[in-house]
Amino acid sequence: MQQSLFKHFTRSEHADHFLEGRLLFRTLQYFVDYEDGQVRGDQNEGTHVYRPDQGLRLDMVDGRKLPMLGSEFRSSVAKGHIYVFCMSTSRSEKLAAEFASLACVEVQNKRQFLERVRAALEAKGKMVFAGQLSYRSRSEPPAHRWALPEVICMTKSPDFKRQFEYRIAFAEPEVFAPENVEVRIVPQGHREGAMPAHIESLTIDVGSIGDICLVHDKA
Repeated sequence: MQQSLFKHFTRSEHADHFLEGRLLFRTLQYFVDYEDGQVRGDQNEGTHVYRPDQGLRLDMVDGRKLPMLGSEFRSSVAKGHIYVFCMSTSRSEKLAAEFASLACVEVQNKRQFLERVRAALEAKGKMVFAGQLSYRSRSEPPAHRWALPEVICMTKSPDFKRQFEYRIAFAEPEVFAPENVEVRIVPQGHREGAMPAHIESLTIDVGSIGDICLVHDKA
């Protein structure tokens, strides 16, 4: 049986737009700047944070390991150039309350939905990634993930695991090039500054999807 996807809306007219196939994508930077107590907003969106329990250590050429107390490793993507559309694989009263949902649209045919979205975006020359988010602890070693923008933008902190997020992300192909990231060592809990003015949203028309959707009232 195919898994459904769910999209919560705070306004019923936005649900209507979605059914007409008008999907509002936001940049990752939009969610960095969005302050709502870490519901939709996430100050670490688009950033892989590594903060081992024992603290960072810098390997010196002479073999010594220099402790860097109070610091963390960060690898960030081009947040103002990657656009995402966020959904969930879960529908519950708890999520509806968290998102202040007045309407919830269930996409009952995920395969057809993704095919239509991909077709619309790839026709514009965009690179597209879609899938369930991974939730990784800050203490987990980054391995190769720090260098892959598509992996970083599809990964979040376990603090958000309750949302069961399914995400569609797109950008110009060069944005997703391996190692196209900004790497820094910063104080723990460092807050990223706001970006200069940028286009924070784009509406993509994928054609009517009402034939593969079911509309629910507040769960």
